[in-house]
Amino acid sequence: MDKITQLLDVTEHPENYSEATLEKLFSDDDISQSYSMMAAASSAYNSRRAAEHEPDDAEEAWKAFQSQHTVKARHTQWWRSAAIVIVILISGFAIAALWPLWHTTQQPERTETTPKSQEVSTKPTKLEEPLPSPAPQSRPVPQTIVFDNTTLEQIIRETTDYYGLTYSFENETARQLRLHVKWNQQQ
Repeated sequence: MDKITQLLDVTEHPENYSEATLEKLFSDDDISQSYSMMAAASSAYNSRRAAEHEPDDAEEAWKAFQSQHTVKARHTQWWRSAAIVIVILISGFAIAALWPLWHTTQQPERTETTPKSQEVSTKPTKLEEPLPSPAPQSRPVPQTIVFDNTTLEQIIRETTDYYGLTYSFENETARQLRLHVKWNQQQ
């Protein structure tokens, strides 16, 4: 590799050379002079480039920048503010008109005061078919019941009582799960 090519490689990738190799390379007078000329040319190029892009008067440059990038307040834009206020008012009236349709009362959580016995086994949770009854049972009037933060055990107990089924839990932790369920007895 000739000296100039090696000098260019050193300037681009100095991490590939050890300190001893660099000292040996720059101890050569031709390499040192070439490197000095490269540095002077680079410095001259950078200063010329900076002078072309930098105006002489900083105050003039600042005023030119401000005039190009400053947004002037326009007094004729008052209608934008009025339009925003009108949109907000119309939205408020629409919400007020639709509020009765959205607002529904929820029935309170249904709880039983008498504990019922239940079968607990290690079988999977499942609903079983009711035993045949001698007389048809009369069911209460169907309604919608909301269970809010109620245990799974209580929810299943009430639904199986309504439909006349029995149930069991395989996992004791599933019994304590708390859920929010809306149960329509007509479905």
